[in-house]
Amino acid sequence: MKYEFETMTIGDCCDIIKKSIYPEKGQVYTCFSLPAFDNSNTPEILNGEEIKSSKFVLDENTILFNKLNPKFRRVWNIHSLEKYENTICSTEFLPLKAKANIEQDYLYYYISSPYFTRLMDGIRTGTSNSQQRIDWKQFLREQINVPSLPIQRKVVSLLSNIDKKIKLNNKINNNL
Repeated sequence: MKYEFETMTIGDCCDIIKKSIYPEKGQVYTCFSLPAFDNSNTPEILNGEEIKSSKFVLDENTILFNKLNPKFRRVWNIHSLEKYENTICSTEFLPLKAKANIEQDYLYYYISSPYFTRLMDGIRTGTSNSQQRIDWKQFLREQINVPSLPIQRKVVSLLSNIDKKIKLNNKINNNL
């Protein structure tokens, strides 16, 4: 069976939403940060006075793509935030909102793939090896082959089923 793909740019498929906030003292925030991702893939709960820099306000149905050291592949796919309050994220993430022509999960799987990680690692710039960042404008210019929405949904279903099995196997292994 032959499938048709349309070649687009990442920028054709999503918008970067950069709504800044400086956390206030006396407020509690749920912060999606690089250390939180690395630690347990769970956001941190922080008091406003603990946060020393501005952050991005985070909305539901957002993908967070790390622009700092992309080779470490820190990509968060967020659908619901109902169990969190005052959600924010590090400015080291690009907060992405999928457009109508692409499924959020399809975009997530593409930009978290080893292929795309290598691509982003190849365009990073910076003065030291530990502080290499990607340029968000270049990120948006990268190409992606996009099938029809029904095919995207089939791909997502297959990959999410594999992810669920991996998660279950890891849980079983951790209980041995």
